[in-house]
Amino acid sequence: MRGKLRWPLLLATGWLVAAELAHGDGKLYTYNSADGSCGGAPEATCLDGNSASLQVSCTPQPSGTVQWRVASGGAAAALPTVRVVADSRRSSYAVNLNPAPEWVVSATWDRTEERILIADSGRGTLLQYDLRGEQRSSLGTDPPIAGPAYVFSRPDGYIAKSKENRFTHLDPSFKVRREVQYPATTEVSILDWTPLGSAFLFFGDVKNATGQWETGVFRASLDEVSSCIAYPIGLKNLARPAFRLGYPMFARLGAMGYALVMDEPPFILEIGADTRRLLAFPQGFRNRPHIPATFTKEDEPEAHAAFTTIPTAAGLIAWEDVLYVLTRRPGRNGPDWFLFRLDPRTDHVDKVGIPLPTHAQHLVVVPGQKHWALIEKGPVRPGHTQEVKSMVLVETAMLIRQVARPQLHAAAASDRSIQTLPKASTRLAVSLQD
Repeated sequence: MRGKLRWPLLLATGWLVAAELAHGDGKLYTYNSADGSCGGAPEATCLDGNSASLQVSCTPQPSGTVQWRVASGGAAAALPTVRVVADSRRSSYAVNLNPAPEWVVSATWDRTEERILIADSGRGTLLQYDLRGEQRSSLGTDPPIAGPAYVFSRPDGYIAKSKENRFTHLDPSFKVRREVQYPATTEVSILDWTPLGSAFLFFGDVKNATGQWETGVFRASLDEVSSCIAYPIGLKNLARPAFRLGYPMFARLGAMGYALVMDEPPFILEIGADTRRLLAFPQGFRNRPHIPATFTKEDEPEAHAAFTTIPTAAGLIAWEDVLYVLTRRPGRNGPDWFLFRLDPRTDHVDKVGIPLPTHAQHLVVVPGQKHWALIEKGPVRPGHTQEVKSMVLVETAMLIRQVARPQLHAAAASDRSIQTLPKASTRLAVSLQD
């Protein structure tokens, strides 16, 4: 039987999962898996104290519970439904977002990293969620800001942008310090963007002084409300549609900006005083989804689904002084997600990626000092709708530790056999549901 578990642990020996469950006969079984998502191995094994081998299958429930069934000697016996207890000692865990946002492409941590700020463009508001996934409030900025679709942290607070190209600077207490109305959407179309010091980078279309449209990657200033093209991309270029799908195609490290250009083949563009193409790219993921250069909102479900059919890059994440290339590939239980560490100074990318504990159709990844948040999104449906029900929190220290041990991780990923947990490992806390 195949198993799927949504609450993995990241341990020093690689990705392992541990859960202690009380069986109906009173025995305690421990489930282990060397597969980070618990979905890749064709079989999973449950070991009791006498090392008797049992097969296990688990199915996530909408309520956040897991129903376990244990098969022994060909007979299946149902275990009680268990509820995963949010435990800060665990290296990663999933929570339901309550209530669920409507449409999300951008989120960031607050100053304490006890709450995550989500720009819900479906509702046109900023939402605050705690580490249990509970909404604390619709963020009451002072004065209120209209229709935020993006939100980023800054050294002096936050910056939000609406779909109407209105930029709002907020201080750490969410008071509005400055608002800038960039040229109207009839003159500038911003499809994706990232702050870059006092300026910002964006991909989109700009009507120039002669009335002609230019499209590509632009460097822009809010002080002068101006922009200059850094890398032209034609209206019919097949790299264009990826910037319209809500993936994080931009990242920034210090004064340098980076763009994932989904050309044929895809590459990473570095944007500073000059621009250059990086040669490094995760092996096996340099594939471009087949999406028409132009598509309408009615075509959105098909365009998003194209990203799920082949191994491909799905975004850039900047953390500390390096980039992480977010990749995905088709898997048995949904997409398998990985992060590949890329150092732009040396133009080097790791050969082995870090597996992420999720099989969501689409992701918003939010790095932090304490946790990385993986906001899980479902398939895009007609009418510009998408389920955004849950979030996985992964401890930063344990995630980054995987980067320092690529050979160990590679061995763990290739070995599908059951591994012995170290004595100091933390068990996944569960309690029987009433």
